[in-house]
Parts: sequence; C-alpha cells; structure tokens
Amino acid sequence: MSLKQFLSQQTQTFMQKFVGQKVYADEEDPVDIKPQLALRCKNLNCQTAVKNYEACVKRIEGDTTGEKNCAAWFFDVKTCVDKCVCSRFASVFF
Repeated sequence: MSLKQFLSQQTQTFMQKFVGQKVYADEEDPVDIKPQLALRCKNLNCQTAVKNYEACVKRIEGDTTGEKNCAAWFFDVKTCVDKCVCSRFASVFF
C-alpha cells in the first residue's frame, strides 16, 4: 500500500468516525475537514468557553469608547477548539 493510499484510508476512517461523512470519492477533490470538526468541537466540548465569550460580548455591547474587548475569551474558545481538533486528529493518525 502506498503512502497516498494509506493516508486516504486513514482520512476516510477519521471522517466517518468523528464527523460522520466521507471526505471524498475516489474521483473527487479532497475536502478540508477542519472547519466541520472545529464546529463539532465548539458545540460539544467547548460550551463553557463559548458561553463565557458570549457573556462578555453582551457586557460590552454598549461600549462606545472601543476600549473594552473580549479578546481573552475569544482566545479561550480558539484554544479549546484547537486542542479538541488536534486530539481527534492525533487519535487517528498517531
């Protein structure tokens, strides 16, 4: 089995296991699975971080100075999603 065939097989297995769909048929171009996986991680594993970010956004809605921001909470969500996506990739490929 060539490396390309092996990676294609592993990608298909990963997508069926974690996202529930095929990546591509043999004749089609591959699809980037990270956005779908990130959305799933955000909705299932990072709910606390998302709620904290949304609460921050509501708190600063009336700020007209532009000094307040929710960058720390945004990066908490981003970090949570990235860790989740990475662990799912690692569990299949390594």
